[in-house]
Amino acid sequence: MIRNESGEKCQVVRRYITRSICEAYHIFCQDNPGVKIGLSKFYSLRPHFVNGSPFRKECICTYCTNCDLCVDAINDASELAFLREALAAMCICTDPSTNGYPGTCDSCPGETVLTPQLLGITDEVEEVDVCLWQAGALTRETLHLDDFVRAVRKGTGMEHIHFCKIHRGSPSKMPKQPLTNA
Repeated sequence: MIRNESGEKCQVVRRYITRSICEAYHIFCQDNPGVKIGLSKFYSLRPHFVNGSPFRKECICTYCTNCDLCVDAINDASELAFLREALAAMCICTDPSTNGYPGTCDSCPGETVLTPQLLGITDEVEEVDVCLWQAGALTRETLHLDDFVRAVRKGTGMEHIHFCKIHRGSPSKMPKQPLTNA
């Protein structure tokens, strides 16, 4: 409940901000370099009905969601049933170091290990229907098998912590090596 301009209470939908105030502030400063505002003032401008993200057990970022959608498409096209964790385990070594998460350490098999045969997709399948989040919209696509495998590799070759570092765009947190072998 908030008060409108005439002072009456009115009900508003509770909203959640999906990134921290610091992240939102840095993005705002990059997008609006001419606006001079401090972090504390930026924080005070947040409407009271907008709260921080509630605790979630699952990530809802586009990378994780696209990976889940690819797993659903694999399960539709495949004779096997996969979980996202199983796909990641195929690409990343069992005891990953910091360098191992993106699949760049010597003991990591890397995302190139994923083939249609390993995913349980038979030779008869030439195209796969998949839904993906792109540019803020859920799109349904029919991908050639090779393109689909590339999309699966893109989502499973890195652990979530590296996706978050890329998504947040913090130069101090960015890995010092390339994240993919492609």
